[in-house]
Amino acid sequence: MAFTVKWAEELDETLAAIWLAYPDKPAVTAAQDVIDRFLSIDPKKYGEYLSEELWRLHVPPLLVHFTIDDQARRVDVTNLHILPTRN
Repeated sequence: MAFTVKWAEELDETLAAIWLAYPDKPAVTAAQDVIDRFLSIDPKKYGEYLSEELWRLHVPPLLVHFTIDDQARRVDVTNLHILPTRN
């Protein structure tokens, strides 16, 4: 059974700002799509547990933090960052 993925409302603006500023816009769009797919399929398999119910997932160039509600089959994305690419 799939998980529902909910992004915090304020992350809409953050993602838009990242997309506008990042030189490789398709990479940002693709990363968001992969994040949504991975989290909806199996957030524990694709994510990395940090502590206190907080998880993270890095799909370059994006990094998200999220929580999981197994009973409700829901993932809440709570934070979003862009990480610099390494040359």
